[in-house]
Amino acid sequence: MNLANLHPLLVHLPIGIFILAFLLELWQWIRKKDEKETILFILATTIFFSLLSIATGWFLGDNGGYDVDMLNNHKWMGIAFTLCAITLFVLRYCTKAIYRKIYNLLLVIGIVLLSLTGHFGGNMTHGEDFLFTDHSPKAIAIANIEKAQVYAELVQPVLEAKCVSCHNTSKTKGGLLLTSKAEILAGGESGLLFDTISGHYTNLFMHRLHLPMEDDEHMPPKGKQQLSAEEITLLDWWIKNENCFDCTVEDLEKDSRLEPYFASLEEDQSDLSQLAKNANFIPREDLERITKMGISLQQLSEDNPLLIANFNRQKNITTSHFDALENIASNVVEINLSYTNFNDDLITALKPYNNLIKLQLNNTTVTDKGIEKLKNKPYLTSLNLFGTPIKKLNSEQLGQHKKLTHVYVTPQSLTQESITSLSNANIILQGLDINEKFKASKITSPVIVANQEVFKDSLRITIETSFEEATTYFGVVNKTSDTLFKVYTNPFFISKTQTVLAFSEKEGWGKSEYAKRDFIKSGIPIKEGKLHAKPHEKYAAQHEVTLFDGKRGSTNFVDGKWLGYEEQNFKGTFLFDDNKEISSISVSHLSAPTSWIFSPIGYKVIGITENGAKKTIKTIDLGKNKPNVDVQRNLITLEFDAIKVKGIQLEIVNQGKNPEWHTDPGGNSFIFIDEVVLN
Repeated sequence: MNLANLHPLLVHLPIGIFILAFLLELWQWIRKKDEKETILFILATTIFFSLLSIATGWFLGDNGGYDVDMLNNHKWMGIAFTLCAITLFVLRYCTKAIYRKIYNLLLVIGIVLLSLTGHFGGNMTHGEDFLFTDHSPKAIAIANIEKAQVYAELVQPVLEAKCVSCHNTSKTKGGLLLTSKAEILAGGESGLLFDTISGHYTNLFMHRLHLPMEDDEHMPPKGKQQLSAEEITLLDWWIKNENCFDCTVEDLEKDSRLEPYFASLEEDQSDLSQLAKNANFIPREDLERITKMGISLQQLSEDNPLLIANFNRQKNITTSHFDALENIASNVVEINLSYTNFNDDLITALKPYNNLIKLQLNNTTVTDKGIEKLKNKPYLTSLNLFGTPIKKLNSEQLGQHKKLTHVYVTPQSLTQESITSLSNANIILQGLDINEKFKASKITSPVIVANQEVFKDSLRITIETSFEEATTYFGVVNKTSDTLFKVYTNPFFISKTQTVLAFSEKEGWGKSEYAKRDFIKSGIPIKEGKLHAKPHEKYAAQHEVTLFDGKRGSTNFVDGKWLGYEEQNFKGTFLFDDNKEISSISVSHLSAPTSWIFSPIGYKVIGITENGAKKTIKTIDLGKNKPNVDVQRNLITLEFDAIKVKGIQLEIVNQGKNPEWHTDPGGNSFIFIDEVVLN
């Protein structure tokens, strides 16, 4: 056995023993009791093990593999500490007061020398930055594995975690450094790492990794953290591809063994993903409290706690609305204030919302001065200022939002100076085609406005657009023929359940997307309702009353206005005050596949006569849900021959399990219902 190898064992003994002497001196000073003989014995023991440590350390240092300067610092500090311990032993025998004062001072100096000796020793073993740097293993996370640099992003992290502690500039075992490309290629005392050798593995590096654990040449040594099977396969693949230091994964020949490993490394590193990872889910009761103020809060998905806040075109917004949201501000990544009374005076209320990624201020009265008050939003990428009176914007105003890339503006509203300033800052102006004419690239959809969506007699409809000189067209969906569109000039009325479509068009600008809104006429009042199947406890709203309160839910399925059913069908009974003649039933439902919410796949309507007899009126099978990710409020109207009944029983079919095209195939599907209207 090489006695030099005992140094790591022996070196820790004088540390603990000397600290014991120091503590005992403090204890006896407090107790006013001298423990001279005990302390002399402890100091003598410290000196003995210090000398052994110096001797074994001297031989270990001569074996090489350590930085000379660090080795000298450690060695001479250790010698200085040992001399200090010997001097303390001699002074402790003396009884004169002057010697006792020198002893006390030297005792403190001994602690300092001991600490420095240990610190320099730790630097030699673990590296200079070991004491004040976090050395916990860093998980490898890559946004796009195909584009990842093989060495820098895959190989190097493995070497740093499992190999560099013994092969760094402070400690160079076997003369091998693994901290840079040049050092890796230079190899060590045993030769070049990638040299061909005899045996099953073709190079020295892989040969050492595959040796039995008991073999002295196995790397990493026994007792050190070992490489996983996946990491060894990764290194083998890299070396077989000529250990390329500048290649990406897609540049190299694929290895099927690595596919599961690479898949485990790939991680969404977008701001949205990282914010979601650090956010907590907001309790349902908090969300319900806020929605009562007319603010719609929608989770990005069922398993994502981040929120979109929609102020639903309110015209009475005050700071109290934002105060209500402040406790959950870190979860809010999008705020929609379009078509509200939001203005320059309210813009400071956005200060707590530092995680905003998207902010919609379109069609508000916010001006240039208001935008100047919008301070530092580090994640903001999209800002909608379309339809505002803003004329001047520059990179100084918006440059503080470091990730802002898209600003939506009204065509021809900004000065050329503003356009140039923002373009130079790499901010894309949507609504403008930045060329010599600065023409608008696309016209936005008009907005269909009405006081309510469920009405009794008739309903007044208006259509708004922000584009001057644009022609707006509207039409009512006709089941028997194509929808006929007319030029919109004045508000109009509807008197039955209908879907209104609208679009705008301007010469040279193209045609907008269609705007769509469903309006439901409630001709026959429901006296009472009964649910035969209980909704999910989280989505019970006001139970059966929810279905005939005349209020449609929003696209936010947690707004407290939807009845949700997980995996099971809906079944309910609705009674009138007396016999009524009915010829149609309309059902409002939600589709949000990314939140496991799907359109129903079937309906069954059963009439109930005055004496309680039942008769099937209408049955419809709609088939499977087709692939989509859109969040939509939908309306289905079932028509049938007129019949007099006292009430109806309605069954709505849930598909039960998520389809194969869904991100969670086979998971439980939901249906969400909010209004049942009869005519």
